[in-house]
Amino acid sequence: MKKDVRMRSIFREKSIEFFDILKTDRSDWPVFWKKYCRVNKEFMNGYLKKHDLDHEKSIGYLNGFSRPFLDSLRQENESIREIKRDTVRNLARIGNELKLKESDFSLYLISALGIEDVTIVENIDGKGYIVLIDIVSLKKNGKIDELSDIAVFSAKKVRDIIDNGIKEEN
Repeated sequence: MKKDVRMRSIFREKSIEFFDILKTDRSDWPVFWKKYCRVNKEFMNGYLKKHDLDHEKSIGYLNGFSRPFLDSLRQENESIREIKRDTVRNLARIGNELKLKESDFSLYLISALGIEDVTIVENIDGKGYIVLIDIVSLKKNGKIDELSDIAVFSAKKVRDIIDNGIKEEN
């Protein structure tokens, strides 16, 4: 049980608050997005930079979402607790291989613009990496059920990047 608690600090659930967008009028989505990015700058600064997104480009992606799509995803996201638990357990099983004691990377399950399933960015302080797994992209690509495998693969990839001094390309 101790491994799961420890892993919770490695695998961070950050996808839920995005769905507060559904509480706003569609015309206010750009305002919501700006605030969402500011509040979550820990990971969103890297996301925006990695995908070369300014506010206008971001809003273009955001406007491509329908309210029914986001509402359906919100409901599905609330119902996949077991998949999230399996993800934590599977990462914990390979904790030694991933060298988790070094705390040089984290995985965040986020809701963003659905550009790609996984985005790897440097930590805001320049020390280590954050692996961003975008549930919006997973939904668009029919891969939510693959979350655990995607997380394990991505964790191994970032470990390789760290161990071998490889710079992640855009």
